[in-house]
Amino acid sequence: MAQRSSLVQDGLQRVRTAAEGLDHGLRRLQKRLDGQRKNLEKRIEHQRKAIEKGTQRQLERFLARLRESRFGHRAETLREDAAQRLETGASALLGALQIASKGDLDRIDRKLSQLSRKLKDLEKSGATA
Repeated sequence: MAQRSSLVQDGLQRVRTAAEGLDHGLRRLQKRLDGQRKNLEKRIEHQRKAIEKGTQRQLERFLARLRESRFGHRAETLREDAAQRLETGASALLGALQIASKGDLDRIDRKLSQLSRKLKDLEKSGATA
């Protein structure tokens, strides 16, 4: 009977040793895979940045050539003309509706500030007299 319990204990010990070895092996494998994953992430990030930088340079060169072309000059002229017409139309609309524009409000604000300063000066000189 003692021999059977010894065999069972030996068997259990072997199973424990095998499980510990398997656990140790799995931890090593997990650590190695984690290192490889981090390395791969770094390489991908580096390549992404390089591609992004190259694409940005190509885009800047393309935009510079576009601005220098006849088409670019014409587009800029049309944009300026459209902005001018829009501004003129907005001013006319605001005038027709009798709504003050931002420029009108700024001018009124400056005049009010100037009048307020003059009034304060008059009040000070009247109080001292």
